[in-house]
Amino acid sequence: KPQNACFLDFAAAVTDALRQLGHDFFPRSAGRSIVFGADSKTRLAPDAIIYNAEQLAGADEPKKLLADTSPSRIIWDYAKTNIVCLQALGFGRHVLCPVGYVSSMTTIKPAVSEDIDVLFYGWINERRAEILKALEKAGLNVVSLFGVYGTQRDAVIARSKIVLNLHFY
Repeated sequence: KPQNACFLDFAAAVTDALRQLGHDFFPRSAGRSIVFGADSKTRLAPDAIIYNAEQLAGADEPKKLLADTSPSRIIWDYAKTNIVCLQALGFGRHVLCPVGYVSSMTTIKPAVSEDIDVLFYGWINERRAEILKALEKAGLNVVSLFGVYGTQRDAVIARSKIVLNLHFY
């Protein structure tokens, strides 16, 4: 799905980290799939692992963010708060896999000029919009991106003094 392009860098980092730990990924038929960006409409192999990167805690219907609501599905998750949510939803096979640093992901070359004070990339909801508008009102040059990935996004990151990580909820 085009909207799942936001998970490509995340999946590459996890893949690299697992390789550094001695796990191989090919041939694909020899092992399990790890699926990023799976929602309730995604069809999965019975033994596929979901790596959830959504913020479940605070979502109106967190089960809609997951591809399979079966208690036997293995779910890896980045956040302790999501693990608590998964437990409350009855998922028994979950693993906390927090996001960390993998050196292969250091790919952005510094720009000649940092002309952007604050960069935010992601889906804009009312809460995020209010915060970004307040930063602009304070006189900062704020840039928002949505649907921009890879080298295009990285070029804007390189020009930014601050990249704002602002949770949806």
